[in-house]
Amino acid sequence: MHLKVSSVFLTFVISVVAPLFCLQEVPYGTGSWDADLYGNHRAVIKINDKTDAVWLHVPWRRRDLNPEKKAAILIDGQTDKQVLNLCRININREFGDFLFQPTSSQGKYYLYYLPYQMEGRSNYPKVNYPEPRQTADIGL
Repeated sequence: MHLKVSSVFLTFVISVVAPLFCLQEVPYGTGSWDADLYGNHRAVIKINDKTDAVWLHVPWRRRDLNPEKKAAILIDGQTDKQVLNLCRININREFGDFLFQPTSSQGKYYLYYLPYQMEGRSNYPKVNYPEPRQTADIGL
């Protein structure tokens, strides 16, 4: 019985109390980028300190179905190259959790989280959302 109560309490702490300590105001704005290449939605991440890994929590509230089956692209703002060592931890309609290794250490990174590819005519396009690819170094 004690073990059951402890696990319920631990689950409560992890799912209810812990996120309250991580809450930050997320500023929203507009920007300019190649939407045909990256899609219409992005999050800007600013890293101030040198670190080997970054935990990223994006509260996006997506309306699309199955966001876990759609790609996300992380771009290093200093080099404009894709960060390949990106691991998708928990992707759902409310938020996305990622873990990545910065390539330029400090600076801005851009997470494009709904890239698309259009085919067909402009007045009747067919839009496809690429599936995620495993690009993270799994450490073997």
